[in-house]
Amino acid sequence: MLATGRSIRAGVWAALFIVAGFFHGYAYGESIYGAESSPLAAYLTGLVAIQAFVMMAVALVTRTLWQSKLGPRLAGAAIGGVGFAVLVAQIIPMP
Repeated sequence: MLATGRSIRAGVWAALFIVAGFFHGYAYGESIYGAESSPLAAYLTGLVAIQAFVMMAVALVTRTLWQSKLGPRLAGAAIGGVGFAVLVAQIIPMP
């Protein structure tokens, strides 16, 4: 949505975030399913720290880019490109 420059209602954004959050949480939860409590606590602590760092970095970069009209669209295109590259890497395994 950012890459195309279209605006959508807040309710639609919320629905998209809920769906994305469900799959994001499932992916992280699947990797620690059945772990003991001390590795689980260390994993979750590290996960929270890294997610907070990534969120702050994205907020700072986006705030800097947001000053131009092209900035948000470039940010959306970059996010979409990274997501597409990860998807292709999952579908087509490297030898």
